Amino acid sequence: MVKRFVQATFVSGLGSVGVALAGFVRGKVLAVALGPLGLGAVAQMTTLVNMLASTATLGLGIGATRSIAGAVDPASARVSRVVVWRSAKIIAGGALGLGVLVALLRRPIATWTIGVNGDPLLVLLAAAAIPVAAFSPMLVAYYQGKQAVRTVAVLTATQAAALAVFTVIGVLLLGRVGAVAALPVVYGIVALWAWRTLRGAPADSVAPDAVRRETRMMLRVGLLSFLVGNSSLLTDYVIRSRMSLTLGVDQTGLYVAVTSVSNQYLSLLFGGLTNYVFPRVTGLAARREHGAVAHEMRTAVVGVVGLTVPAILLFILLRDVVVRLLYSGAFSSAAALVPIVGFGDYWRAAAWAAGVALIPLGMERLWARIALGAVAVNLVTGLALIRMIGVRGAAVAYAVMWFVSAVATIMALGRKPELKLDATALQTTIAGALVVGVTSYTASQGMIWPGAVLLGLWCVAGSRVAFRLWRVSEAV
Repeated sequence: MVKRFVQATFVSGLGSVGVALAGFVRGKVLAVALGPLGLGAVAQMTTLVNMLASTATLGLGIGATRSIAGAVDPASARVSRVVVWRSAKIIAGGALGLGVLVALLRRPIATWTIGVNGDPLLVLLAAAAIPVAAFSPMLVAYYQGKQAVRTVAVLTATQAAALAVFTVIGVLLLGRVGAVAALPVVYGIVALWAWRTLRGAPADSVAPDAVRRETRMMLRVGLLSFLVGNSSLLTDYVIRSRMSLTLGVDQTGLYVAVTSVSNQYLSLLFGGLTNYVFPRVTGLAARREHGAVAHEMRTAVVGVVGLTVPAILLFILLRDVVVRLLYSGAFSSAAALVPIVGFGDYWRAAAWAAGVALIPLGMERLWARIALGAVAVNLVTGLALIRMIGVRGAAVAYAVMWFVSAVATIMALGRKPELKLDATALQTTIAGALVVGVTSYTASQGMIWPGAVLLGLWCVAGSRVAFRLWRVSEAV
């Protein structure tokens, strides 16, 4: 498993490098050409599109991945294709309705999201992107279920590169209006790809009862995923809007700058988890190989934590350089948020890795309760702390949310002997938390050397653990 996980992470990482480079170009152009105010406005429109596109999918993407990955024979594979195709058609109608609704409410939405001087035209362009943006997660979910890691990498990198190119063209021609106009153009291209890929399974080739069972599973998993995903997006949207109204859109832009970097480098490391481990665990769970599921999950925790810690430490230690390189000098004050967000990034990685087996094992309700509880903590903490300490309050709330999610997931697994983390996984998680926590604190106090020493020690110790796990995996 270790070898396949590393290979999947490497291939996904190559695709994520393309995504990160494209994101760097897009962010740099927006930062230099539009400044914090313009970046904040474009980020709000992008969040609006992603939030409502996710709403239109009803969370069926993760259900589609589970359905396709869990097919154990050609008959169940045909059932999955029929259900996924029907879901795509439902999504098309729902996304169109949401886009029309946003277009009709463009003026109040502009005021709420980007301030009293918000441009309704930006919202209108975002509304045009919603119907086509809903297809992107379904297409990715389909290829993830097939464990087509290379195809997922090509798809995500191509989409990000196209968005960067059209954003540059749009900014040069029309400023922030052109930047938002790039969204419907790029997502429209991806929608055509998805439509051609997902269609084709004849409904009369499968048993109706099998289709109904698979549909119920997809709806159950999908609706819970929808509830969790949209609650998270809505919370982030409300917190950013609160900052825009009380602190100014420029402060929202600073927060967006830091969290965008987090999303980009974490995507490099989570590729193996989402594109290999989840569908792999789903297949094992469908065959009731629960021992193998536990082994995959524990190895994923060690692998993800081991790879994430050095990346977080480098982000914290080099935060001033990273912020200036990726954005501009106008964003220099955003560097103060990095130690806080970096600590949250660690617990985000731990939560994702520990919870990767919950949905494949039919524990989606437990997963949803943990996630919704953490989102509620983020909302309450964020709104309260923004009033007290400004934009740093949003960063603290982010870190608290992921800490709660990770600890709750690990404790829930501990109640099931067959799933509880082994000594290696627990020790790795605790050690990673201490290393990142100490580095975050000392770096915020202006001390670099403790983090640099811990980075070197972690790499040495981590390489020894990885080599031992590799040998055990090869022996098996």
